[in-house]
Amino acid sequence: MRIKTLWLLLAMLVASLALVAAGCGGDDDEDDAAGTGATQEEEGGAEAAEQVITVNWGTEPPSLDPGLASDTTSSNILQNIMDPLVKLDDDLNPVATLAESWEVSEDGKTVTITLREDGQWTNGDPVTAEDYEWSWKRTISPELAADYAYQFYGIEGAQEYNGCESNCAAMADEVGVNAVDDRTLEITLTTPQPWFIQQLAHHSFLAVHRPTVEQFKDKWTEAANIVTNGPFQLESWQHNSRIDLVKWDEWRDADSVKLTRVNGRMITDGTTAVQAFEAGEIDVTGGLPVEEIPRLKETEDYEQYPGLGTYYYGFNVDNVTDVNQRRAMSLAIDRQSIIDNVAQADQLPATGFTPQGMPGFEELTPDSPWLPETADMAQAKELMGQVQNPKRNINLLL
Repeated sequence: MRIKTLWLLLAMLVASLALVAAGCGGDDDEDDAAGTGATQEEEGGAEAAEQVITVNWGTEPPSLDPGLASDTTSSNILQNIMDPLVKLDDDLNPVATLAESWEVSEDGKTVTITLREDGQWTNGDPVTAEDYEWSWKRTISPELAADYAYQFYGIEGAQEYNGCESNCAAMADEVGVNAVDDRTLEITLTTPQPWFIQQLAHHSFLAVHRPTVEQFKDKWTEAANIVTNGPFQLESWQHNSRIDLVKWDEWRDADSVKLTRVNGRMITDGTTAVQAFEAGEIDVTGGLPVEEIPRLKETEDYEQYPGLGTYYYGFNVDNVTDVNQRRAMSLAIDRQSIIDNVAQADQLPATGFTPQGMPGFEELTPDSPWLPETADMAQAKELMGQVQNPKRNINLLL
């Protein structure tokens, strides 16, 4: 039986483990809960001879360079072809992967990471602490202009280096990332940051292979050039068409990987992707079209996974300075109605920027009367009546 999955929201912590976990024999529901679609025997849940899956990546990844990737598609692929220092478990606790261990100084400002001995690149080179020092400083360099450079601002000297305009090489030496030896990476933080180890699970903290980057420059991520260090290798990248991954048998934990290959399609149109899924052309797809969700929810193939994220309307508050007007705008938004009639995917009404499931949600989420699940138009209009010179476009909303 081919296990097929229509998924809606796949959290990054699941995506980073999904392809590694797929392909094992056993209960169908257990495999589908991993967000994967392995091919299995119908009788007894035994493993199929061919452990292959076809997924819809959804779109062309803008970049497979960890320093430049800023989207979920790129991150999903990177987390399967690269080996992060840590991953996050279901409770968002850090789990050592390429890092063997870490220590935090008594003042909380120095983090020392010890790498595993068996980390290696696909060309046979060992993964070293120097790879991380060079990669991180490359990501925060002003030359790369990485969107996620700010992820490193908690490291001493990182923000200054990222914003430097002259004598930048000297400033790079002041960044608090130091390869003490091949397996020891020392990081100096600007302040104690209890979340820093968890933050290392973000794809921007992945290392890259320096000789490959320097040789091929902006072409280093092409399938013919790329050198990686994760459970899968990038076998082919036909731009705007497909990305195929193949199991790397020399990976340090290859025995735990059941899948032998991942055939990846790039079907951007949601309706077309659903049609391909129902025709058996792909095993997993996401980004479901809203108009199809009510029907798909009734099928046995539909699976929904929690995702940590917040969708919001942003306003230029420089132009909306009256607090009563801001409160009225928030009260006029019917969050539950948007979920029920627009998104239709059983999301949760946002009560603040921090999504439910994030550690500290209870402490960080305000108990605000201005963030109701359903609109309070009467109170919104009352508040608007107290506004001096209300903006016409906002008044039209009421």
